[in-house]
Amino acid sequence: SPKVNMDPFVLPLVDMFDRVGELMEPWNPSHEVMSGLIRVDLPDFDRGAFREAMINAFCHRDYARMGSVRFLVDDDGLTIANPGGFIEGVSEDNLLTAQPRSRNPQLALILKAAGYVERTGRGVDTIYAGSIAAGGSFPDYSQSSAEEVILFLRRVVPDEAFVTMIGDEERRRGAPLPVWSLIVLSLLREHRRLTMVQLCDFSHLEHRRIVSAVENLVEAGLVEGVGSGSSRSYMLSAQVYKRSEGLASYVRQRDIDATRRSGLVLEFAEKNDGVVTTADVMDLFGLSYISAYRLLKKLEDVGKLRREG
Repeated sequence: SPKVNMDPFVLPLVDMFDRVGELMEPWNPSHEVMSGLIRVDLPDFDRGAFREAMINAFCHRDYARMGSVRFLVDDDGLTIANPGGFIEGVSEDNLLTAQPRSRNPQLALILKAAGYVERTGRGVDTIYAGSIAAGGSFPDYSQSSAEEVILFLRRVVPDEAFVTMIGDEERRRGAPLPVWSLIVLSLLREHRRLTMVQLCDFSHLEHRRIVSAVENLVEAGLVEGVGSGSSRSYMLSAQVYKRSEGLASYVRQRDIDATRRSGLVLEFAEKNDGVVTTADVMDLFGLSYISAYRLLKKLEDVGKLRREG
């Protein structure tokens, strides 16, 4: 089993990064998934997100306070805690949008010059993007206080369908998806269907950023709108559900208030290359075999469907 190190240790900062990374590696197993035609190994904790979080803890800690940077990893996830709360003007709710500032500007400048941290000062974007891109949850800073910043990264087995969707889109664009887009996709994956107001509330982001991200994702065909006016909501598109073999879930979400089963069956068939089976209808509505068969037979009798085989 991985070695547990309970003893505090002191090292030069650059050596510290390497040592903590070595100690973490046995606790961070990888999972093989297919992203399109490409086989990739994805760890429980994104290595880029972990490295950025580790460096941030040392770079932005309050060196006037006693105490160590602490790392705790268990079956639930990874906790990183450093002395000193968020600097003035920064909070859990505005981490992604606050202007980059450092409690230790000279140290931050040295680490940037040495290539250890983002030159833009937006390392928290890397933590969010790395945590979300494999289907994980948002980084959790909710236990932070005025005395210390506490980051929790939940351990996650990668979601192959979500990874494939992100990989396909990034290959199409020739560039990584913005963190705002990843946040929207992650929220819709988790909650299925959300209004613009709900997306803003759950993400803690400004309305303009969410609107821009949603519009870009709609244009890319990854998200679609349902309804109109203030009640208009958004969900992952049919092509996304089709990749993950979740078309039945798509139709249920797309017309969750619909009462006409026949229309839903026909829409399912349209989204599924013109094919719908008795098993599909059973899954779609939770019907018995006989009830699903009768519904398809009714549509066949009125010329809406044609039986084959």
